[in-house]
Amino acid sequence: MSSKVKTSIIVVGWVILLAAAAFVGLSLLNPNLAGKASLPADASGKKTGLTVDLIMATEIPTTIADAEGRLQTLQNNSLMVQPDSQGAPAALVEVVVTAQTHLYHDTTGDQFPGAGVTGRTVQEVVVPYSLAQIVVGDRIIAWGDRRGDRVVADVIVVRHHPPAP
Repeated sequence: MSSKVKTSIIVVGWVILLAAAAFVGLSLLNPNLAGKASLPADASGKKTGLTVDLIMATEIPTTIADAEGRLQTLQNNSLMVQPDSQGAPAALVEVVVTAQTHLYHDTTGDQFPGAGVTGRTVQEVVVPYSLAQIVVGDRIIAWGDRRGDRVVADVIVVRHHPPAP
């Protein structure tokens, strides 16, 4: 084997090793890249109680969301979201959808219709979605430019709220 081939193999090996180390390092620093998650409630509304390692979808930003909560009202391109809060209710946040906003529906829970999980690691799955498909009560997670109680969204993930039992 020539020295050029050996050098090329060594360089490729180092690149792969460094990429793997960078991913592990980022995963430790940013829990959104890979983390613990509870699977959503089943069709009857009962929580599954199963906790898994979640591998985040690549379409989703790795930063903390700028707005997260239940959709209260939808008017034109504005989603009025009631943020999750501990204790006193927080003021509604307006999430503005523009032509540049990427909308996704989180279908991760659809992988387990009554069958349960065979492993402990789950890949988050999101599919393109449209504003017309969003309904009051859906869980909205938005990333974008936040100014006060308004977020002009770059990315929105929608999770359907299970029906009340």
